Amino acid sequence: MKKLAFVGLLCLPGMLAWALPISNPIDASLYTHSTWSRRTCRDICDPAFSWYDAMDVRIGFYGDYVFNRYLQVNNSTNQPGNCVDTTTIFTSAGTVTANIYNIIDVYGVFGATHLNINTNAKLFLNSAPIAGVSVVNLDFRPNFSWSAGGRWTVVNCSCFGLGMEGQYFRTNVRLNSSYDGVSITYFNNDNTAIYSEWQAGVGASCRFNNCYPGLSLVPYAGVKWAGANLSLPTITYADINSNTFTLRNLHSSKLWGYALGVTATLNSMFGVTVEGRWADESAVYAESQLRF
Repeated sequence: MKKLAFVGLLCLPGMLAWALPISNPIDASLYTHSTWSRRTCRDICDPAFSWYDAMDVRIGFYGDYVFNRYLQVNNSTNQPGNCVDTTTIFTSAGTVTANIYNIIDVYGVFGATHLNINTNAKLFLNSAPIAGVSVVNLDFRPNFSWSAGGRWTVVNCSCFGLGMEGQYFRTNVRLNSSYDGVSITYFNNDNTAIYSEWQAGVGASCRFNNCYPGLSLVPYAGVKWAGANLSLPTITYADINSNTFTLRNLHSSKLWGYALGVTATLNSMFGVTVEGRWADESAVYAESQLRF
């Protein structure tokens, strides 16, 4: 019962509800051995079977580096002048995952996110463009971010796997400064923006057992449906050159994307995943996990 209670507490962040990685679609079925023992889940038909015997915990490090999340002005069409040129989102975090019977993962991710927007000044400039003013750079201080979601291995037959996932991410970042190509304007500490994302994805993988004992490579591909929103404070400000800007809410300009990645596992208890994502964003993701 102590193990069950411990796992239950770790599940809470995921039960409460990140640009988001797809990760390996059969993550829930890759880590089948524990660092505490070599046992796998007991037979569910065994009279001595208890549900907590089928539950284990993994911890890990999570790094997601989005070099451009494609955003546009809210309630606008995807036309030149309405889209943000570059939105970077760098997140470093720790992960806690509760696994159920090597089929279902429920996880929480907790860390810090830094967000930066660099775009044509016309997107925020209230008046006609002024000579020398071409770019606005909005920089947000790194702040706490959290994410939660689940993953389900639908098919795990021999070397082939198929899985589904869903996630939600949120961070409150504070506007630190703005650069309009001429001067820098600083803001007070009340300029908080809310960035959030939701995502649902499916993917397929293929496992290759290496000649080295216990080492496996599992490449995968996946597609996702995702949406992002950046709720900026309603602020109009003027810099020292009397250029007036109004910050506007932004949302994703593309709702679908795809990912390619590979996971390397050792003794089915430790693994490293590297992933690239395109279409709705340009991003690289890396994660390491250890099962207890």
